[in-house]
Amino acid sequence: EFSAKTYFFMTTVKGVVKKVQTAEFANAKTRGIVAIKLDEGDKLVSAILTKGSDEVLLVTRQGQALRFAESAVRPMGRASRGITGIRLGKGDELAGMADVEKGAQLFLITENGFGKQVEFDAFVRHGRGTRGQTCYKISEKTGEIVGVLSAHRRDDIVCITSQGNTVKLHLKEIPVVGRAAMGVHVLNIEKPDQVVAVARAAKEA
Repeated sequence: EFSAKTYFFMTTVKGVVKKVQTAEFANAKTRGIVAIKLDEGDKLVSAILTKGSDEVLLVTRQGQALRFAESAVRPMGRASRGITGIRLGKGDELAGMADVEKGAQLFLITENGFGKQVEFDAFVRHGRGTRGQTCYKISEKTGEIVGVLSAHRRDDIVCITSQGNTVKLHLKEIPVVGRAAMGVHVLNIEKPDQVVAVARAAKEA
């Protein structure tokens, strides 16, 4: 339901964040309406529904994570650009965003099929626009982070590769480890194939 009490919280590859009341989209036509003004070379990477009092966790491809309160981002109009969410290192980009859910963990997967789960409590809340903390020590073996989710141990995850393959994973089989851990090899893929996206699988009725 579109209202003034729920928000679309958006993030871009260049670390820009933006929050818009869902009520702003109540009259959207079938061809769509503008949600965010993007800088040249930037693109939208993640969007979630929030309630105004949530916490979010931004994760970069090179393994930095920043947890902050969404209240640090004021609501804006649809045509505005947004503000800096996380300060990126040289050559780094935002991989995605997770809503900090009670009872859930952060799930991360890299382009070469390495994955892990981390408790949200492992991340200290910082101010918006900072670098945050290390969440993954990436290497040539693991590749960079490409998938970020807030998920529960009971969930199943579907990964999609660049060559069009899909693989389902059971999160209960993937370890919950510390921020600096590499994780485990959860997908057997061979180059030049890579993981490109991840999503929660719909529960079967």
